[in-house]
Amino acid sequence: MAGGFVYPFFAVYLTRTAGADQGAIAVGTVFALATLLSAGGRIVGGELADRRGRRAVVLSSVAVRSILLALLALGVQRGASLWLVALPFLLSSIARGAYEPAADAMVADIIPPAERPRAYAAMRIGRNAGWAIGPALGGAVGFGGFATLALAAAGLGFANLLLSARFLSETPHVSSAARFRPSDLALVLHDPLFRRLCLLTTGLFILFAQLLVSVSIDLASRVALTEQQIGWAYTLNGVMVVALQAMVTRVVPKERPGLVLAAGTLLDGIGFLTIGAATGLPMALAGMAIFTFGEMITLPVSSALAADIAPADRRGRYLGAYGVFMDVGHGLGQIAGGTGLALAGAGSWRFWWVMMVFASLLAAGFARFDARLRAR
Repeated sequence: MAGGFVYPFFAVYLTRTAGADQGAIAVGTVFALATLLSAGGRIVGGELADRRGRRAVVLSSVAVRSILLALLALGVQRGASLWLVALPFLLSSIARGAYEPAADAMVADIIPPAERPRAYAAMRIGRNAGWAIGPALGGAVGFGGFATLALAAAGLGFANLLLSARFLSETPHVSSAARFRPSDLALVLHDPLFRRLCLLTTGLFILFAQLLVSVSIDLASRVALTEQQIGWAYTLNGVMVVALQAMVTRVVPKERPGLVLAAGTLLDGIGFLTIGAATGLPMALAGMAIFTFGEMITLPVSSALAADIAPADRRGRYLGAYGVFMDVGHGLGQIAGGTGLALAGAGSWRFWWVMMVFASLLAAGFARFDARLRAR
């Protein structure tokens, strides 16, 4: 819910602060930097989760991020410059990155491989329950109340911290006793199958990155949707995940995960193409629905594959490395989205066709990955 308060509306807040001419590029740059900083946080969080425990990393990450969101609210309230407002947002991304591999390792610690896709799907349902509520409430407040939204996000973080400290236990796991060396991070890529999955994941998140930045900007500028209507589009994404994710994961074939990922990636591309052709809210919602089906197919399967390949005593490190490739893809996608929309100008439909072609190439890569996975 906290992310739903901040992410969709911060993009538009930055666009308006930077001005119409430089807004899209400024948003792409800030979100790209945030994602790359998150990648560094994943490396640290994954290593600490293996060596110091998952629970400690989760609690400290939530605490630091909540403090920084409160500082973001203060900067907006006082009318600070764009970069002073962006600084706590950027730093909070490090804490967000550290949280992810620790939380994902907790799931893999207690769930056997055959059930992991459903377990990660359940995690997505929890996250998207908040994502469904956040943009709807944020749209009602509007961009003028962004300081209030950021402060509410910080408050939710502190509530999360208190509940986690009370109810979240450490999970049983094998800790690595060897002394850490920076070169150890490269060892995770020695497995050719894991390396291929990571590279394809980078491409997948270049595609996903358009959801948070490019979609909101295009719907606001070209389609002229209101803040509340944009909030509805994002809320649809969250509601569909909460209502349908478990069913989608249950019916997706388990035998050919690479082909499943290829099919989901194609749906993502078709969804974006539909959004790019939208002239009003109904078609924008239809495109969001198609994209969400693709997202529900790909994300749990990809996360489960990464956890399955990881050795038990280096699970945090592997999932941290996997997350780095996710964040690199997000960062590159945000730069490509902001720059691509700026270059396309009034013909933004051309940008969405490029995304469709990219999704098709990525789907072909996942189909080849499936053949190698079967050989393994």
